[in-house]
Amino acid sequence: MISLIFKFFFTLIWFIKRARQKKFEKIFLISVGNLSFGGTGKTSFVIDLASRLREKGKKVAIICRAYKSSVENRSAFLAQIDNNVQEIGDEATLYLSLLKECDIILGKDKEASIKKAIDRGNDIAIIDDGFQSSNIYKNYSILLFNNNHSYYYLRGFRFLRFFSDINLFLDDDKEDKSYSFIKEGFYTQENKKILISRDRIIAFAGLGDNKRFFNDLSSFNIIKTISYKDHHFYSLKDINYLKQLSEDLKTDFIVCTLKDFVKIKNYVKNSKAFIYYRNSLKFKNNIIEKIIQDIIGK
Repeated sequence: MISLIFKFFFTLIWFIKRARQKKFEKIFLISVGNLSFGGTGKTSFVIDLASRLREKGKKVAIICRAYKSSVENRSAFLAQIDNNVQEIGDEATLYLSLLKECDIILGKDKEASIKKAIDRGNDIAIIDDGFQSSNIYKNYSILLFNNNHSYYYLRGFRFLRFFSDINLFLDDDKEDKSYSFIKEGFYTQENKKILISRDRIIAFAGLGDNKRFFNDLSSFNIIKTISYKDHHFYSLKDINYLKQLSEDLKTDFIVCTLKDFVKIKNYVKNSKAFIYYRNSLKFKNNIIEKIIQDIIGK
């Protein structure tokens, strides 16, 4: 019942905001969003899409709220490589590390961030979680779905999918427009790939869907898994707990995702036990190329 009430008000507000849409003429706006409370691989998709657009010669900005960061309430904050994760948040930190040629513009005020992207000469701005910002007209809207999520895990009603240009489905073989994660393997702090067979592992994550990450590791010798909330900021206390647990359980490695690793790397520089697990996206029927063509052709 609570879920239905939440969806009703989310959808009502979404349509009220949409009735007063603002259009920006000097930049091509792409929304990458979902109806779930995370767990669709949205951050990975934004990185993949931005990289492909850069390869096409486009100057691309990423517009991100920087949830729970110290700059979340600031207007159009341009992230820099020397900003720490508490300042700019986990997603922006990951974007900075992998999308070095893109502007990463942060803050709740999406309109101000778009204006900043225009002022800095960007051709395209990708709005992370842009579906919620229905007050802004987007030239192209992408909506990501994870059909394994229960209905209560959705923010809005499913019919809202008809208001996007394309819907993509995670790990759904029944859908032509689907995508999945390819397992790349384990990496050290120096970004060197290592092979792990029967080594004893502790796995931890602070994602929208920690279970999916743990499932990816199910073929390895996982001794214990630890879940944190999405966007969790790790403290030295968390790291010391993981180190002590590893010692008590006599494990060889402590593994997390790259998104989590960028948040702990300054705490674990002297500990080789901490490594990260990385994956990439694979698209059915090469649908990502059609998306790129649609964007470039508009």
